[in-house]
Amino acid sequence: MSEQITYATSLNQVKQTQRYIPSKNYKVITQTVLDYSGRPTLNTLPVPVVGERIYKYKESFATASEELYKAQNFDEDNENDALDNYNAPDMIDATGAFEYYTSANADKRIPDAQGFPFTRVIFSNDGTDRVVEQSGVGKTHMIGNMVDGNTRTTRTLYATPTEDELVKLFGDEAPNHENVAKIITIDPNNTKSVSYITKEGNTIATGLTFSEDSNILDSVKGTSIDNTVSGIMDRITNNVKTSDGFMSSKRITILQDNTSINLSYTITKQILDGLCSDITFDLDYRLKIEIFDIESGVVIHSFEEPTLKNLTDTTDDDIDNVMVDFGDIILNTGTYYVQKTLVPSDNIKLEVVNAEDSLNKLIKPFFNWILNFSNKIDCEEEMEYLYNDIFHFGQLVYNSQISSTVNFNCDGCSNESIYFASKDPSDPEADDEFLDYYIGRENQYSITVFYFDANGELQPIDYSQTSTLGALKPVKVNFSTPCCDFTVPIVFTPPFKTPTPEALTAYLEGYDATNQVSLQDQVRNQQHIMLLIQIR
Repeated sequence: MSEQITYATSLNQVKQTQRYIPSKNYKVITQTVLDYSGRPTLNTLPVPVVGERIYKYKESFATASEELYKAQNFDEDNENDALDNYNAPDMIDATGAFEYYTSANADKRIPDAQGFPFTRVIFSNDGTDRVVEQSGVGKTHMIGNMVDGNTRTTRTLYATPTEDELVKLFGDEAPNHENVAKIITIDPNNTKSVSYITKEGNTIATGLTFSEDSNILDSVKGTSIDNTVSGIMDRITNNVKTSDGFMSSKRITILQDNTSINLSYTITKQILDGLCSDITFDLDYRLKIEIFDIESGVVIHSFEEPTLKNLTDTTDDDIDNVMVDFGDIILNTGTYYVQKTLVPSDNIKLEVVNAEDSLNKLIKPFFNWILNFSNKIDCEEEMEYLYNDIFHFGQLVYNSQISSTVNFNCDGCSNESIYFASKDPSDPEADDEFLDYYIGRENQYSITVFYFDANGELQPIDYSQTSTLGALKPVKVNFSTPCCDFTVPIVFTPPFKTPTPEALTAYLEGYDATNQVSLQDQVRNQQHIMLLIQIR
């Protein structure tokens, strides 16, 4: 028979547990100490207190220098602070009940905890609160600085396996490496075991991992060391679109101090073309790669390449790849994030702006005239001029007769004129204009004018068979250029009457019949032509 009581904070965080054993006339107390984040990090060994029953919370049960033992005694993590004790926690006073775990105890079967009669847990600071290190009891198994050799703890490293790694384990039936977690456990004897766990929580493989100079396992008979130990190649390909570029990251785990890894980046050089033959340029990016220590959150390595444009392809394949080799870096045991950031360079942004300017000069004049003409139309009769102008321009394009001046002086046309520019031949630095690009490429430009036939079917005008527009009415025009195609629907909206603002205001205010302003006398005609440009 026994009775037990648990004391907790207002947030239901356990602080102390007491169990009374009547047959022995003592109670056993265990204290839990929270870290600065409010997590149950430190638990003392159960300590017997003879002659006491359960009646209240035991104040100042665990102390350091006669002060209550709390987070400030083990959770100060500041390398520049003399009070830093994260890897060197304060000892619990060997007084009172805790004298039970000292050499002063007459029962020699109870070992001396040497001031550390507690276990401690370290949680990750990445938001998951996963356990990354667990101590044992006593000075030998305490959590301490690894540099000082205090590593007799159980550590857990969380990583993701590589594709090559899983293929070596499972062959062709290897699962997708992005759906598998790799958990490495290092026991107090520094033996490393690894488990591969699916996203459903199923363990699909376990094993031991070791370095080339490790003597934990005997070599497999009849095999060379190359068949047992091999390097791992990892790739980061999961790009995520950001507001101004791309980002990707990968969690990697290093199991041995002074591990050398080679870091390189490969990208396929993309060509932005299809605009026009003289508006073709390489897409250029600014590359930044950072390696973060997950435990501290500090960037320990950073590499930058301001431009990828000038790099050359050194491979023998047919793909235009470029590679940046950042060389070898040294990492110690731990878990790291490798993060790549890729943003367009300032040069490419400028080139895109310049390309847009060139596009306006080389393409827009070919169709922009129809928009200007349509703005001058005030009635349905004037639409006939536009129909004939469109047909006439299509004939000129079909016969490759576009020149610096195009006069719409044909029968039924508007008698308007349009002009196409060319650069000044005396200025070799001048930019190309429309005619400089058009001449010599006439066969790359065309116009297709569509109309509705007697059956209501949309039909193109065949300029090889048609010399005049006649009664046909264009309803849509396709402009084809080396860059892209433009569709301009020709939709006529008959004029309608709208009241003036003054007449509408008077009407809404409800003037009587004597004073009411006649809406009919205050209207004005509005002509509406709807021209929509669709770019394919």
